[in-house]
Amino acid sequence: MNNKPDINQLSPHLFWDIEKSNLSGTGSANVIIERVMEYGLMSDWKWIVSVYGEKKILETAMQLKNLSKLSANFLATIFKADIKNFACYKNNQSAHNYLNY
Repeated sequence: MNNKPDINQLSPHLFWDIEKSNLSGTGSANVIIERVMEYGLMSDWKWIVSVYGEKKILETAMQLKNLSKLSANFLATIFKADIKNFACYKNNQSAHNYLNY
């Protein structure tokens, strides 16, 4: 992991609701990895791989409860991990029960 990763290299649309200056490359790994997995470009993906490494990305993604199924399946496929080990898979919300009137 690099000592001081430059977050400004990431796409600006990833942090539309967060002030980039409040993020640190090492202390904000969960937020950064989640945003890149959900909304990032290929250049953003390459950045997180170079900064965090594959192991850290997989470990972090497995703990993210709000990770989309698409992102979880992508990671499970490229890292040859069991999709059932992802928190977003385990905590999948059940189908909505609509009220009968």
